[in-house]
Amino acid sequence: MNKIIRNYLMDIALFLLLGINIASLAGRQAESSSGASTAHIVSSVLLTLGCLVHIVWHLGWFRAVLTGKVKGKIKLGMNSMVTVMILLAAITGPVVQTSSSMGEFHKAVGSVALLGLFIHSVKHLYWMISTTKRLIIGSGQKKANWSV
Repeated sequence: MNKIIRNYLMDIALFLLLGINIASLAGRQAESSSGASTAHIVSSVLLTLGCLVHIVWHLGWFRAVLTGKVKGKIKLGMNSMVTVMILLAAITGPVVQTSSSMGEFHKAVGSVALLGLFIHSVKHLYWMISTTKRLIIGSGQKKANWSV
């Protein structure tokens, strides 16, 4: 599969999972239930795994920034911080039911992770829109090959 299409489809999936995750939290707060909903748990696991795959696919960019070949140290710092927050939320999620202090920590790191992912998604929106136009409408450029 074309690398651009692969990244595009992953970005769409991550954006949808982020929306589901945030919506599941909003729904849970409206109901004021104490336990995590199934939608939150499943979307959190998929979002974490998807983000890790996304990061692995972009390791070349990380190396290029660290070696000074391309600019982006602030973006790298933010992406790294969000990655750490995602991992902390994923690690603390399963033990939330056993410890109220861990529950508060999970909420804090999860909120920072979701906010960071949302900001990253918004900053990435231009690429998503322009790629959608190129793939669906075509902008005089060679159309992408959707075959696997």
